[in-house]
Amino acid sequence: MNAEWAGALSRLTDGEPADAELVADALESREMRQLLVDYVRLRAAVRDDCPDPSAAFYARMRGALGSRRPPLIDRRTSLRVAAALALAVLLTGLGVEGWRHWREDTPPHPARVLRFDASEWTAAGRSGS
Repeated sequence: MNAEWAGALSRLTDGEPADAELVADALESREMRQLLVDYVRLRAAVRDDCPDPSAAFYARMRGALGSRRPPLIDRRTSLRVAAALALAVLLTGLGVEGWRHWREDTPPHPARVLRFDASEWTAAGRSGS
């Protein structure tokens, strides 16, 4: 098959300018005449094909899309879940913020204070020696 002849016949069927000498040479070949007939049939099939869907297609789709199941979760429940998640995020953020400022190098707060006098630590203050 000659690619130049096929290109000329394709341009001819597409309505583009084609070299008349190439088209004449191509039409002398039986194979190119058959190719031209195929191009014309293809052009007719494309032209006759309607790009818009049919009414039956719309009816089928309306039936398929119209039969929706009821939602499993209503609006109130979804709002409650969203509020609970927001509260959890807030509390987690506060906990992380408190943990970030936690100082482990400071001693704990005293629960009770013991006072010793110096007399309790001297040798004279001991009994039984």
